[in-house]
Amino acid sequence: MICAQRHVALAARALGDVFLTRRAETSLGRFAGRYPDVASGHILECDLRGGAGVADYSLALLSGQPGPAGAAVSGTVAAVLRGFCDGALPASVLWLEHDMSATGDLGEPSVFLAPVSGSEDAEAAEQVALALCRALWPGQPCPRVRYLMGQVPQDGFLKQIGAMAGRDGLMAPSLRLVIDGIAPNAVMSLLEVLGWPGSLGLAADIAGLAARHLTKGRCRVDLDLANDLTPTLGLELPARGIGAIPAFAADLRAGGLCSTSKAKALPALAARHTLADRDPDTPSERLDFGLNHVKLSLTSDDVENSTSAKAYFSLVSTPDFSGMG
Repeated sequence: MICAQRHVALAARALGDVFLTRRAETSLGRFAGRYPDVASGHILECDLRGGAGVADYSLALLSGQPGPAGAAVSGTVAAVLRGFCDGALPASVLWLEHDMSATGDLGEPSVFLAPVSGSEDAEAAEQVALALCRALWPGQPCPRVRYLMGQVPQDGFLKQIGAMAGRDGLMAPSLRLVIDGIAPNAVMSLLEVLGWPGSLGLAADIAGLAARHLTKGRCRVDLDLANDLTPTLGLELPARGIGAIPAFAADLRAGGLCSTSKAKALPALAARHTLADRDPDTPSERLDFGLNHVKLSLTSDDVENSTSAKAYFSLVSTPDFSGMG
């Protein structure tokens, strides 16, 4: 089901002045409007530290939908979109993630693909990675995705492969592996098996935080890969699996990962809710908005300011039959 681009402005407004500056809110609405109505869902990503700031913006496309057009994507990313839409990329969902600068500008997107099948198959993961690398970095060698996925425990599977094309003008392949199905108490053993080069002490801190609050389900582990694994790390905690959001927010605040104002505001935004009254243009749909997941991240080996937490709020259109007889 398509979720119209104009609704992104409503989602930005729903975050309020605790999360977004007025400038960021306006920029999001305008930028999202540059895309045609092709997205099945939208994500607004906000840092939980500090005061009102910016939000990165992502939109999802399902296989078989027409690709976005216009000035919102560069020619490089357009090549990936063409491959996705004509079936050359073995993926079922494509995410475009635009990062917002401090001035409210949104740049070229990074690209995330969900394998169409065989997500537990290391060979299938390599096929997706190779297709991305060929489209974005012709002639460059692809990082060793197949080898790494072959080391992942049986319960883990590849949820997404991301090409960080929109980050810092990177000219060489830089991929992100999003590995799902990992229990928080198994994160450290996974990192050791893969030979992750970051600080195991800092990783244990955020894995412990995840284990304290993820009461059901499993987390996702984000690993960045250039020539080899980098020392960055992300742990994604699905909102539906977090036991008590107020307690989780308080723990984040105590650890310096969430401001007081955002810790107070997060519980109300965590619950899924209808964003607006019924749209007269789409009377059989409603807008579902709320917290999708929280991501705990390590960005370097430097102990000071190396950890962060971000909230990912999702917007989708869902069927609404309440007005039918």
